[in-house]
Amino acid sequence: MSTVEAADVLIAGAGPAGALLGMRLARAGVRVVVVDAAPSAMPRLEIVSPSCLHLLEAAGAGHLLDDATLARPCAGIRRYHPAGRVEIEDFLRYPGGRGFVVDRTRFDAALRAQAAAAGGRFMAGSVSRVVRREDGRQIECRLSSGTGIVAPVVVDATGRPAALARRLGARRVAKERLVALCEGRTQETASSAWLDIAWDRAAWRYALTGPTGVRERWCISIHPMPGGQRADASSARLDRAAGEGWIAVGDAAAAFDPVTSQGLANAVSTALYASTLLLSAGGLDAESARAYAQRVAETFDRSERARRLVYGGEPGDPALDSRIPAR
Repeated sequence: MSTVEAADVLIAGAGPAGALLGMRLARAGVRVVVVDAAPSAMPRLEIVSPSCLHLLEAAGAGHLLDDATLARPCAGIRRYHPAGRVEIEDFLRYPGGRGFVVDRTRFDAALRAQAAAAGGRFMAGSVSRVVRREDGRQIECRLSSGTGIVAPVVVDATGRPAALARRLGARRVAKERLVALCEGRTQETASSAWLDIAWDRAAWRYALTGPTGVRERWCISIHPMPGGQRADASSARLDRAAGEGWIAVGDAAAAFDPVTSQGLANAVSTALYASTLLLSAGGLDAESARAYAQRVAETFDRSERARRLVYGGEPGDPALDSRIPAR
């Protein structure tokens, strides 16, 4: 016979957004359950932009960037344009003055460990069913293990699928469908401290080096690409990122083209906003849900405008494929 347990907040997903939100709520004494599906077996590197540094500090996780096994300093972005022009975006120009490349597998594990140490309760599995109770004030989530969790607030931190929010009536809107293909990983002894980006007619490519010296090379395209390690790189958001008794954070709320280097910043900022909202006197009411959803939509729209500026005017040059330096 399955059991039903109570919580103040249930978080579905334990990526950066879910783990950080769980940590902050647990530290405030909230009974929080984090439903943690098996971590992705796909190794991946990701940029922590200068704009994300103060967010991580505010969230209580900035110290993780001091761990050389988790993070490697990144000097900025080099963009290789047609006709050989190279555009340098030096992170020294921005508040924070630096960026990092993190190993997502290790970084995410460190965030989950912090959340557990703060008192967050982790349960393995995924949410298989979501129903509102008759009183309208509680949402019951049935886990893949058969256990039921009842809470007045549930959080979708399931990533791009936004599985929980869509079951509660939200709709995912994709602005452009993109596919990312990992073209290789090599161990380098003297790798670049830059994120390198180049275009060709069918795709754009980027390369970056992580804390262990592994250099990843990725191709992003609107066209299907056979074989290899692939990932969804589409620009997409929910038509509403919060509603009655639920809120979405991180990629579940809005997911960005990797060219914007905004994924982790969005995860941390939405976790901070959601924690402040849930811990406030008014909690998650209709007005605060609308304000949060509007904030997410505005952030997404700004990112899309910036993305179009990056892509705009690129006529395409097949020779760019070979311009990203090996190190």
